[in-house]
Amino acid sequence: MKTTKPDQEYETLSNQPVFETTDYGQFKTLLGNRAVNNTHVNKLIASIIKQNMLAGNPIIVTPDKVILDGQHRLIAAKALKLPVYYVQFKGDLTDVQLLNTNAKTWTSRDYLDSYCALGRLSYIQFRAFITENDLTLQTGLILLTRNNSAPIYRLFREGGLGFDGTELNRASDIAKYLGELREYIADESPGIIANNPYFVRAFLVVYNKDLTPILLKKLSYKTIKDKPLVRQGGLLGYIRQFEDILNRGDRNITRLV
Repeated sequence: MKTTKPDQEYETLSNQPVFETTDYGQFKTLLGNRAVNNTHVNKLIASIIKQNMLAGNPIIVTPDKVILDGQHRLIAAKALKLPVYYVQFKGDLTDVQLLNTNAKTWTSRDYLDSYCALGRLSYIQFRAFITENDLTLQTGLILLTRNNSAPIYRLFREGGLGFDGTELNRASDIAKYLGELREYIADESPGIIANNPYFVRAFLVVYNKDLTPILLKKLSYKTIKDKPLVRQGGLLGYIRQFEDILNRGDRNITRLV
């Protein structure tokens, strides 16, 4: 007689129990739910083969194992003989319609938390890095990858984030300086400007030219108003602002770009 091991329990991002199983037959179709779209199933299969995100996107079932949301994922998992993940929720067809109507696209933060929940070390280290330095996810990626392009975010969502100790140390060094610059930002919420991608990229120009110590020294002069860093409209505005501070009291003009 064939025996199956008990479904293994996991934790979701919201600390709700998620279960893993390969006993696909225990699930039932909800009467009135949408018909299965084979094209969608095939797309899911191709996507799962490329990057299995089933653990981070569990199906939703009733306590009686009637599928409320995720029938296509279940079929795809079964076709690939992969575990399916599910959460239990008391609901009916109205809830299914509401789920499908108000489905929320995953954010980059959702992907970050999901990969951390799955134990991906690089994502765990990245989350700790941005949390410790009060950085947005976008700023953290800019500092680590020195890139702010769409392919970086696609790679991040697909689980491809990777970096070595040298890159992390460099990013941490820059983050420390960004923290020091907040003291000189004239804004009620200096953290917002310090995380502005234009501000960050402009400061990277200063950092890469080894001018950070000079910038901080000039900012500390009493001859400069207490908070000379103000909100700008774009990258060039922040670069020119840093140039003005670097050139205070100097005959030799420093140009960053």
